[in-house]
Amino acid sequence: MIGNDYTFSFDGHRYQIARGVVQAGMRRQRLRVEVRLDGELKVRYQGQYLEIGECGVPRPAPPAKANKPVRKDHNAGGRSSWMQGFFDRPSPAAMEVDRRLKRKKLVSTPGKPGARFLLPKTSAREFHHKQWAIQKRKALFGDRLRLPGL
Repeated sequence: MIGNDYTFSFDGHRYQIARGVVQAGMRRQRLRVEVRLDGELKVRYQGQYLEIGECGVPRPAPPAKANKPVRKDHNAGGRSSWMQGFFDRPSPAAMEVDRRLKRKKLVSTPGKPGARFLLPKTSAREFHHKQWAIQKRKALFGDRLRLPGL
């Protein structure tokens, strides 16, 4: 296959097509390489023989720059220990949580104006399951059946 610089590889050597025989649309096209019995190398492209020359020895790649050291993975591949023992501790009792919230004035006593309450939220799964159950009952029974709490 002809490269962008009109070169191709054959038998571990790099060859370049002569400038005088270069045609438009040659790049990335296939060509036929023939090795004659006398050891001569001929190249044919679209039925015509092309003049070629062997490219010089490729220049060695310049040495790579010294890069910064690789940054460590902060999570260490899932082996981080910052959560160790977190779930082993007992959670504070509900009354203790309520006492803490009252101290922060997040919950005030019921009946007083401006009372705020923190109610536990249901999970999304529970909420959607409940909604699905309500729709299913309405589809089956319509308004004939009124279940308490729904």
